[in-house]
Amino acid sequence: IEMIPYLQPIAGIHLHSNLMAELEPNSDISYIYIFTAVALFILIIACINFMNLSTARASKRSREVGMRKVSGATREQLMRQFLFESLVISFFCLVIAFVIVEALLPVFGNLTGIDLDPYFHQPITFVIMILLGLFVGIFSGAYPSFILSAFQPIRAMKGALYQGMKKSILRNLLVLLQFTISIVMLVSTWFIYKQMEYVKYKKLGFDQENLVIIPLKSERIKEQGAMLKNEFEQLGSVKSISLTASVPGEGLSGKGFSPEGVDSKSPWILFMVICDHNFIDVFNMKIKEGRQLSRDYGTDSMAMVINEALVRKLGWEDPIGKKIYDFGQGDSIQRYYTVVGVVEDFHYQSLHDAIEPSVIMLNRRDPDFLAIRLNPGDPAEGIRQLQEKWEEVETAFPFEYFFMKEEYEDQYRSEQKMAELFITFTILAIFIACLGLFGLVLFSISQRTKEIGIRKILGASVSGIMYRLSVEFGRWILIASVIAWPVSYLVVDRWLESFVYRIEIFDYSWIFIVSALIALVIAQVTISYHAYRAAMKNPVDAVKWE
Repeated sequence: IEMIPYLQPIAGIHLHSNLMAELEPNSDISYIYIFTAVALFILIIACINFMNLSTARASKRSREVGMRKVSGATREQLMRQFLFESLVISFFCLVIAFVIVEALLPVFGNLTGIDLDPYFHQPITFVIMILLGLFVGIFSGAYPSFILSAFQPIRAMKGALYQGMKKSILRNLLVLLQFTISIVMLVSTWFIYKQMEYVKYKKLGFDQENLVIIPLKSERIKEQGAMLKNEFEQLGSVKSISLTASVPGEGLSGKGFSPEGVDSKSPWILFMVICDHNFIDVFNMKIKEGRQLSRDYGTDSMAMVINEALVRKLGWEDPIGKKIYDFGQGDSIQRYYTVVGVVEDFHYQSLHDAIEPSVIMLNRRDPDFLAIRLNPGDPAEGIRQLQEKWEEVETAFPFEYFFMKEEYEDQYRSEQKMAELFITFTILAIFIACLGLFGLVLFSISQRTKEIGIRKILGASVSGIMYRLSVEFGRWILIASVIAWPVSYLVVDRWLESFVYRIEIFDYSWIFIVSALIALVIAQVTISYHAYRAAMKNPVDAVKWE
């Protein structure tokens, strides 16, 4: 494997790099793109609501338009008027949004772990907000201003626009788009939750419970590692302890080796777990063949335990006793390690990465960590005992530790935050979509008041009228579901590609159906309120309507 050095900007590491032994678990620039897209979707849904409601109530302003045109107003003047009204509403909402964001910044910071306050108050933020207000005002007001200004004066004065506006394909298509976006977000959120649940419960090849890691941060403490280990072993809360150069979640170092029987002039880069004899016991790893490294064998200083991934890659049927040569040594001093055991594959990195061919070998340098397996019971008592013993032995450096389970879960911190934010955004998107549907249903039913009254006079039941009104809008939700399913599949599959170990989408195909049903139920609840009120009206009053 050819190693090619390259440079990368430090500022680009957090979002654009995912190399071995990074300073901390990084995020991903794709998440920025995803949340930007989600914010735009929610904004589009809100704009669609404005278009829908503006055009739906256009008949209420028909006489106003007719009077203005009769008084000499041109279509361009009317378009400017309605567009200006839209801009005024947009900027009024912008001020309200600014106040809300200012109040919720601490809550958002707690949710994401990011302090956005310094960035929010920069001048560029205000410029962007003003531009956004202009865009929203023009985008949401352009179509309504075009429709309203096109009314013919005579028809407008007569109020003859009602009939033509009772059924608007465009408004229905806009509702379709709203619920398509909402269902896509609902399905995506559900799959994110399922993947994070899979990550949480997947077997990692080692036991994380009651496993405490103490970093040895200075050279002096590393030299005292063996002494600290002996002292900690005397504590009643400690079951076993190991000195190691690396722990899961912190990454592994690699080195060039040449396995027996492999004809290659280039090295095989194998990941190394450099530790003492107790490592496999402390981490509760499972030996599949052979044995683990032991003090009972003096030759184990030149022995290795390899993982199943390396066995598969080499194609060894009987790996015990095979030799792995230290690549680059001269023939006269060729150093080799003997394979004495095979350990079950273990995840030393996150589930984003495949399990690499790895070897476990004994320490040849000072360790970086103390890995301590506590006895079952009260972990707080175990930590207290460890701290007391540490402070007896080491006074210059404070006692620091972390639990292996928490450290490993930190690798999915960005995904967990993404799931939480997605849930919030999905609820918001569905709520906004329902607001638009609520207003549209109100307008549609008000236009059909006479029709409903006549149907009741002719013997139609309340449930029959409600069913008829619900089906009209419900079919658009079903169509939105059919459109949303393939889009959701592509979005979810693209996100899951970042995980080598992932759930299978078709194993959870029920999520698509249930999400559609949830959207349908929410929409029907929104529709039913107005449908019931309309169906319960006195038919005589309904016929007199208008």
